[in-house]
Amino acid sequence: MYMEWTALTVGIIGEFASIAAAIFSYPLWRESRRMVVLRLNVHGVGDTSVLPLATNGPGQWQIVCGLALHNDGDREARNWRLRLSIRQAGMGISMSVQPPTIVRFPYPIGDRSVSEVLAEAPAESITSNAPVSLGTRCAFNFDGEPPFVETEYTLDADHFRTKKGLLRFEIEGPLVSSRNNFTSYPNTHIRRG
Repeated sequence: MYMEWTALTVGIIGEFASIAAAIFSYPLWRESRRMVVLRLNVHGVGDTSVLPLATNGPGQWQIVCGLALHNDGDREARNWRLRLSIRQAGMGISMSVQPPTIVRFPYPIGDRSVSEVLAEAPAESITSNAPVSLGTRCAFNFDGEPPFVETEYTLDADHFRTKKGLLRFEIEGPLVSSRNNFTSYPNTHIRRG
């Protein structure tokens, strides 16, 4: 009889211990399942969806747009970074951003010119479904009349698998279309100014 009570007591204590372990470990398990899902969006400056293509001197052009990062995941994106990499000769990027965002302007990596926009501190995070504008404007400057202007980009953040993409502005007569394989607005048009 004593053994039966002991076995019953041990069984009940074991059940309570299992339930307590599950209750206290659930928040840690849930946190490990949350994800950061970043995407890049190209948009018009201000309230317009039209991106101007303006002359920037004799034989020089400039596409002016805005860039924003969206987090479609359920975890904050901390220590995020956007890297724009250019191979085309005669092309450059300029950006105007507001602190605390940091911009690192062109530095060479192999045959590329690289510019970066990144968070200054982990507190500058991108929360779920709250897009973050990367400054007031971004200008892609280029020479001549190429059929397209493109830059490779890399998105990175804590708890996020690095994503690479191609931002391509196709010049179609008086209009230019922007194709970005991470944005939900793939056919933004750019007007000559």
